[in-house]
Amino acid sequence: MKTYCKGLEFTRKSVVEALHRWKKSDSGKENGWRVADEYGAETAFVDRIWLELSTETLTFEPIRTYLKHDPNNGKLREISVESIKRQVCNYLCVGALEPLLAAKVGFWQVSSGVKGKGAALGMRKLRREVHRFAYHVHVDIRNCYGSMQTAVVEGLVARYVKNSQVLYLLHSLLSTMNGVLILGSYLSLRLAAFVISFAYHAVEEAAKERRGKRVRLAGCQVWYADDGYFLGNSKRSLRKAAAIAARVLGRLGLSLKPWKVRRNGAEPIDFAGYRIWCARGRRVDLRKRLWKRLRRAFARYRRRRTERLARRVCSYWGWLKTAVMEHQMNSKRCIFNAARAVG
Repeated sequence: MKTYCKGLEFTRKSVVEALHRWKKSDSGKENGWRVADEYGAETAFVDRIWLELSTETLTFEPIRTYLKHDPNNGKLREISVESIKRQVCNYLCVGALEPLLAAKVGFWQVSSGVKGKGAALGMRKLRREVHRFAYHVHVDIRNCYGSMQTAVVEGLVARYVKNSQVLYLLHSLLSTMNGVLILGSYLSLRLAAFVISFAYHAVEEAAKERRGKRVRLAGCQVWYADDGYFLGNSKRSLRKAAAIAARVLGRLGLSLKPWKVRRNGAEPIDFAGYRIWCARGRRVDLRKRLWKRLRRAFARYRRRRTERLARRVCSYWGWLKTAVMEHQMNSKRCIFNAARAVG
């Protein structure tokens, strides 16, 4: 079995690079000012992390949590807020684990937290493939982050990583998460994808023998965070593929919500806010709740042109641009152009 991170050593330069990666992220752009506010200067901040890491005395402030309403599905989610020191250490740990994550996480495991691998990539893949297959099944992991035990995750990583420094940093971060992965953490996002990759590869390799040829149970699969989408021409094969995913995830302490095989021509694939149709020229529109919020944002900006509403219009424009809705995009382009000039 191949192992990773052998010979890797953390240096002060590693901490500086992790800090720069964090500053380019959304959280870093919003909270970068706190480095000087809390530590006086970036050099003092880096020296503090490097000293504690090299002497194995890392300590972190307690993680704060708050409830946030998810506008896409109406759920209340418990979001965790980490200190800036912990956030930078997350990026340092992910940077060290990148060879492992790149090797194990499937290409079609997309997530909004990974640059270049967002929801639009998965949507385009499903749009290309949907006309080739008659059925699809959508599986969803129940309480994904809250069910992923940090001890299990740490054990899986330790199986492949043979580096005491990396394992110490990982243990320091995971041991302060109250036993499970937390929402809002970059490290949790990447580690969750690593855990789910075991189900991804099990489904990818599952096949049956037909007329002397090897035929995959799922002709196509795409995962968006904890949601999996399997496409195929046989209901029976898709049921087997979903059962394999459930069995592999069950060994890791995870379970799937009830699922059902659906016909592609009868209803669209609901994927990360997009609705992908097999008929209607493989059109891609937006989920009804999202579409209503988008229209409301454009209508409000048309009536009252403020910078806040302009920024909201610009953020929603990405949905229109990636979906296949040319008529709607053309009708709203003039509003977007006006908002872009302001926001």
